Amino acid sequence: MPLYFTKFLGASVEFYGTLSSLYLLLVAGIAIVSGKAIDLGGAMKIMIISFGLEAVAVCGMLLTRDLIVSGFLFVLWEAVDLLDMTAPSILIGELVDSRSRAFALSTFRLVYRLAKVPGPAVGAFLFGISPIALLSLELAVSVVSVGVLLVGSRWIPFRKPPRFRPA
Repeated sequence: MPLYFTKFLGASVEFYGTLSSLYLLLVAGIAIVSGKAIDLGGAMKIMIISFGLEAVAVCGMLLTRDLIVSGFLFVLWEAVDLLDMTAPSILIGELVDSRSRAFALSTFRLVYRLAKVPGPAVGAFLFGISPIALLSLELAVSVVSVGVLLVGSRWIPFRKPPRFRPA
């Protein structure tokens, strides 16, 4: 994204730095909103909403070359990406037996981190082809993720956690 803003849209490095700072400023607030949203709506629903909003923001970036609008959409994209930050852990907690939960969480984190390894190389390759290809891939991943989650939410047997009742 730094290359997209500086090379493709002609933004200054300072402009991109400001966008990054705005995004990081939102992290604290989104963490609280994320937790409350997951408590109220459920992890699967919040993941669907998060990926859906990401797709909308990225689609908007594909449709504009305006620096300010693109910057706003980028910050929005990064913010809603954090909306579901604790959802996978909550789902694993709900769906995996307590004797296997730590292993399932650590396996998820390993796969999540390994999936990010080719990201910089793929991003640079796609940017070399076309900066639009980079955003198009992100849009495709978000849309496919929404589809997978919608299908997955139909076959995963969700249990409501037991309510705490003081003795």
